[in-house]
Amino acid sequence: MTTMYLIFGKLVQLINISNHFIFSETVNRRLFVTGNIAGSILQGVGGGISSDGTHADYEKGKKLIIAGLAIQLGIFVIFSLREFFLFKIIKNDGSNIALSTQKWKLMNLVLLASGILIMVRSIVRLVEVIEGSSSPILRHEWFSYVFDTMLMFLLMGMFAVTHPFCSLIHIQKETINFLQEYDY
Repeated sequence: MTTMYLIFGKLVQLINISNHFIFSETVNRRLFVTGNIAGSILQGVGGGISSDGTHADYEKGKKLIIAGLAIQLGIFVIFSLREFFLFKIIKNDGSNIALSTQKWKLMNLVLLASGILIMVRSIVRLVEVIEGSSSPILRHEWFSYVFDTMLMFLLMGMFAVTHPFCSLIHIQKETINFLQEYDY
């Protein structure tokens, strides 16, 4: 997940539209990475506490897990909105680089789709934890295959298929070629 934030930040720099966002990429990257780490830590601590055996500990742990999942979900919603609005920003007031190059569009679509897949996975996980041990998600194995394994397999597949011709290196080369062609 952290890699997605870093790729998006570099993408925004390469197509020269950093100035169109409220916060700098450094601030955004720190926010996203910190939120992701905090959410993971809360889930881990919550899982440890809830496995202690008593009902009170289980409830405390469950609340921490829910808080961690909610933080991660919130971070991904914000991240996906930034990716979605990138197209609108460029259409309204984009740089010549962004308007004249193409590979960044596919990379942003892959990042957007990946963010949505992870959000769906997080929502299912959040419902699973809220419902507790009586959750149909825990009682039926197919939920795990569909909403965890398949979603992450699709995510990896999207990156594997697009990476050979649309990575940050390719976007950087396309940007450099544009800059050289137009003597920027």
